[in-house]
Amino acid sequence: MLNLIINADDFGYSKEINNAIELCFERGIINSATLMANMPGSIDAIERVRLSNFSVGIHLNLIEGLPICSDLLNDPLLSNDGLLQFNIPRMSVFLKKNTRELIKKELEAQILFLKNNGIAITHIDSHQHTHTIFPIALIVFYLAKKYDLKVRIPRTTGNKNPIKVLYKKLLMNYMRLIDINLTEKFINYDEYNDNNNLNHSLEVMVHPEIKGDKIICNTTGLIITRI
Repeated sequence: MLNLIINADDFGYSKEINNAIELCFERGIINSATLMANMPGSIDAIERVRLSNFSVGIHLNLIEGLPICSDLLNDPLLSNDGLLQFNIPRMSVFLKKNTRELIKKELEAQILFLKNNGIAITHIDSHQHTHTIFPIALIVFYLAKKYDLKVRIPRTTGNKNPIKVLYKKLLMNYMRLIDINLTEKFINYDEYNDNNNLNHSLEVMVHPEIKGDKIICNTTGLIITRI
């Protein structure tokens, strides 16, 4: 495993985002990206991967776009007006069996869509970190073991709420126990610098987007590079 993974989320979100991510790969700014299976730019991103040696995982998506499995459109916790819309509280500890089964069906379908299109998936993360919500985490962990994939850990910086900090530690400990944690540390792009301690494996998350003559991280506003 690489000691440092700089991962661009949202590959496949749109052709414009794909352009920014491909440029970051070509300039050596990132060494990994995670690809969405159900967004307008997904097929375009798949074609770019086929023509390159990009290291690509899957960015599981329950937040927006068209689901691969139309059954989700019957669950108001997961959809609205024919599109994905995530209505599950972040602190949920339980979901009804039918909702759990629909989530598992959709997430597995997204994994298989990429695999069937020739993508050698390196690892799993998710749009807006929904895979860290407890009942969804259990589904993702099951799929990770089934397909022999590592999973992005909860962010190891940021929120200082003691309950959330404890929850992240418990989740991380369980991920270590079942050997699916991608890295030991996970931070945002604005927290990364050359002095970061790489005694432990580290993932850095970035969201590239082209703005004028610059590529910025659209979640932090930081300039990544100039075009």
